[in-house]
Amino acid sequence: MFINRRTFKTTKGAVSDLVKLLMEVRGDAPIKIYSPYIGPFDTIVLDFEFESLDAFKRFWDEFNSSPENVQFMAKWYTLVEPGGTNELWEVW
Repeated sequence: MFINRRTFKTTKGAVSDLVKLLMEVRGDAPIKIYSPYIGPFDTIVLDFEFESLDAFKRFWDEFNSSPENVQFMAKWYTLVEPGGTNELWEVW
């Protein structure tokens, strides 16, 4: 199993708007959304769970090639700052 953890700094005060956007489009995506109760301000963490590297690659290929992605990313970029992290963890 693999966890793809992505961490983003949001624009000031946009955490709840970003969570709302993600909840609207998440569908059956294998995602957990975290916002800090105590921790860094204006930050959001996304964990995507995949059974295999093939499932990871397939999910992101499909996401990046979907027509809905263009509208989603246009909204996304109004709510996040440049940068962040993208990690792939193997779960034992």
